[in-house]
Parts: sequence; C-alpha cells; structure tokens
Amino acid sequence: YSGITVTGFKDVGGSTMTKYENAEYNFKVRGKVAQFLFNGNYNSVYQNYHYYTATATSGNSPSTTTDRNNENGSAVSFNGSSNYLDTNITKLDGDFTLSAWINYTDAGATRPIISKYNTSDADSQFNLQIDTNGNLNFFMGDGSGKGITLNGNNDPASDLIADNWYHVAVSMNGANGALYINGTETGSGSFTGTRQTGTNGINIGRYLSQYFKGKIDDVHIYNYALTAAEIRSIYITEKTKVEVASILSPANGTSDVSPDANIVIRFSGSLDASTCGTMTFSQPNFTYTNGVNCSMSFTTTDVTNDTVIIDPSTDFVGMEYQIYSGINSISGFKDAEGADMKPYSSAYNFT
Repeated sequence: YSGITVTGFKDVGGSTMTKYENAEYNFKVRGKVAQFLFNGNYNSVYQNYHYYTATATSGNSPSTTTDRNNENGSAVSFNGSSNYLDTNITKLDGDFTLSAWINYTDAGATRPIISKYNTSDADSQFNLQIDTNGNLNFFMGDGSGKGITLNGNNDPASDLIADNWYHVAVSMNGANGALYINGTETGSGSFTGTRQTGTNGINIGRYLSQYFKGKIDDVHIYNYALTAAEIRSIYITEKTKVEVASILSPANGTSDVSPDANIVIRFSGSLDASTCGTMTFSQPNFTYTNGVNCSMSFTTTDVTNDTVIIDPSTDFVGMEYQIYSGINSISGFKDAEGADMKPYSSAYNFT
C-alpha cells in the first residue's frame, strides 16, 4: 500500500538517504494460507500471521459430526440445501492448491466442495465439486466461459462412491492444473483465457445456488502449487490409520499357553511387509521385531493381507506375559500404501 516509509540509511559518505514513501510495494510469502480442521469450531489454524475464519449466516450453519476416524465433533456436516461456510479469504491469485477430505451423501445434484465465485461460471475464480455422476470436477472461469475443466474420474467404475471418505485436491501451477483423488493424479489440463478475480470470500460447501450434501473435513488452502509428491504425502499422513483389530491367539487372559505357541495379530487393513514392526511386552521387558529394516526376533510372518504371525526364535518361558494399558506396545507396521499404523495401547496378557 502507498504510505510505506524507508528512512534512516546512510551512504558510504555518511549522507542520510532521501526518505522513501508514498509508493506501493508488496510481495507474497509462499505457504499455507489456511487450514480448517473443524475440531469443534470453524476457525483456521493460525497461518502466516493470519487467523482466518469460516462463518455461516443465521439458519444456514452446518453441524459438527464424526470424522473419518470416527472422532466426534471433528468434521462438518452439510444438508445439501442451505448449509455452507463463507471464509474471509478474499484473495487467492496466481498458483494455488486446494485440499480436503469429503464424504458426500448423494450425487443427486452438483455438490460444490471449495469455491470462489462471482455471478456465473464464466466470472468465477474456481470451483472444486462433485458432479451428478459422482465424478470429481474442477473448473475456472475465463470471462466468457470456462478456461479449464478437469475431470478426476470419468471412468464410471472409478466414480466416487457415496458414504465413503476421499481425499481430494487440485493444484494450479501457472496455466497447468492437476486433480487428485486419494493422493493419485486423476486429471490434468491447461487454462486458456483470462483468469477472473473478485472480492468475495472462498466458500466451503456452496457454489452459487448449489450446496454440498455430506461431510467435509481438514480443508487446506495454499498460495502455491504443491507437487504430486507433496499432495501424496498429505493423503498418507492424514488417512485413516490401520490398527490392531484383535489379537487372535493366544486370546487375552489365556492360561496354560504352549511354550512354542505363535502370537497371531489381525489388523484392520493390509500391511506393508517391508517395514519394521514391533510388539513390546511390559512383563517381561522384551520386544519382538520383524521386517527388513530391523533385526529379526521372530521368524514367520504373514503380512500379505492383514495378519501378522509372530513365531518367536526362542520358546516362551513359564510366566505371565503382559502388556499394560496406555503403552504403545504394538507399533511400527505400515499399511499397504506406506502410512503409519495407529499404535496399540490396550492391556493384553497370557500365561
């Protein structure tokens, strides 16, 4: 803005500089503009000296709901007819990336996720949405029509299925756009024409008279284009963690277990056999490890699906083996996509 003052510097001869003022000067810091986690409120996590908020008009407020990890009050539910959030982010020019987790209820109408619009498709800055066929879709206006349209999954076999969580993202790098579903690029294209601007704030869950129906969580907005690897990393970091579904054998509390017994652990999803997994007993103080990246202390594993079989190199001895509640006793395993497991911290014992 005009009115900036630079003063006080002196040249090598000791003369004071002429005051610099009443000139316009600006620069953009590359980074994350906002991160709406929706953990009990609509506020963004503090980013780059800004504290953005998302607000709803009276009677149009979405409700909090369970997220993809079944945590209460950690996502936002939209009714598809009037609920939306209007942010105070009014400027997002140049390169950018939009990212969110979504779980839509139906595709009976176009379901906008994140948008910035004026009065029509032609003068809208952008709109990330699900179309009536369940396809992820993104477009930007060029003043007379759409300067770019990206379709994320035109194959009907890969349509987004209602009542399931997906990570969706779009990045614009210059004129080049790319669309992502669950960390994988599914569509790309180039913008032609004149990019549109406007003073309206970015909306979550609304575009013109269209409304999202379902759940939205963890909205990230960046003022630069993330790489495919960076978007993949967000998906892997934020996705639902594979966890121990049950310890099948020996069952918890079992007595008179054979010294040469195996421990059979069932997980909630497929595992990656190349990573180092551990099972630590509090009593006796001993850790079983498995994987190519750690020394072996059990010899037989089956991690091709969702089961780990621990066959100890030495037999169990005649005593109680116990895991205390609250201690991360089974950890280190990764799922088939390389995401870390949720550590197991429940009590377990056998004798």
